[in-house]
Amino acid sequence: MATVAGIVQFVAIGLGVFAILAIVILRPVRKLLQNMDAVQHGNLDIEADTTGTRELDTLVGGFNGMVARLRNARLSEQEAQRAQMVRVEQLAMIGEMAASLVHEIRNPLSGIKAAVDILAGEEKADEARTILGHVSAELGRVDGVIRQLLNFARPKTPFLAPTDLRDLIAAVVTLMSARAASQKVELTIAVPRPVVVLADAEMVHQVLVNLLINALHALEGAPQPRINVSIAVEDGRAICRVCDNGPGVPADRAEAIFRPFVTTKPRGTGLGLATSARLIDMQNGRLTLANPGQPGACFEFWLPLSDRRSATDTM
Repeated sequence: MATVAGIVQFVAIGLGVFAILAIVILRPVRKLLQNMDAVQHGNLDIEADTTGTRELDTLVGGFNGMVARLRNARLSEQEAQRAQMVRVEQLAMIGEMAASLVHEIRNPLSGIKAAVDILAGEEKADEARTILGHVSAELGRVDGVIRQLLNFARPKTPFLAPTDLRDLIAAVVTLMSARAASQKVELTIAVPRPVVVLADAEMVHQVLVNLLINALHALEGAPQPRINVSIAVEDGRAICRVCDNGPGVPADRAEAIFRPFVTTKPRGTGLGLATSARLIDMQNGRLTLANPGQPGACFEFWLPLSDRRSATDTM
């Protein structure tokens, strides 16, 4: 009988201990798990209650601190998104205003240039004809700046189609070879196979021309100047790189150079890289400076590969 009574007493004590554990530990832990599940599903307004147990309250405090940090991070992200939306709306409005203003300026400017060209052709005096020629050239330059501004403010909608990036690069390099030769710049291509991307061929052509022109400007006066254009294929993307051995771009200007009207050239407009970056963005890609702060600028842009596969799979 004593043995039976001892067993009963032991079981009673065990049940009592279990009940205490259920009240003191298991129930708070279960509640904390429910709170964690709520946070996982996006509810960051939740806060776990303290339990009166030091160890568990340490856990509860850590949980509440984590939720508070997540909540602050979400608020900061939402504020940044709101600020970005406001900026986008402002830029869109400025772009429309700029496009309208540019259109109004360009029409009379074209008429003025035509009139100056006629006068230069009829002028007999060499000095006057030279001056009119300079005026016409400056008017042409202004027209080019206005055209760049118009392209930046109101670019056309891209026509995305399977495009062989190797053919585009070859065409642009052929176009720029005479200018490169006049500067004694070695211009090379490293694209051994066709690389078919989903892109607007005209826009990509413009971007390549802009990048090569910038590289040629950077190499003016450089010893043994070189430019290399290459392609790599990674993760379903074609990465095109235009690299030179010029002075490079300082790290603190790596982001600023993609903003409109930021330029290091005395007669630059600061629209070439800004326009190029926007054109690549419109084709679901991105244009960046790969090596800020290092000698020799290396600009790269990536574009998605076309569904129509080519030899790129083995590159």
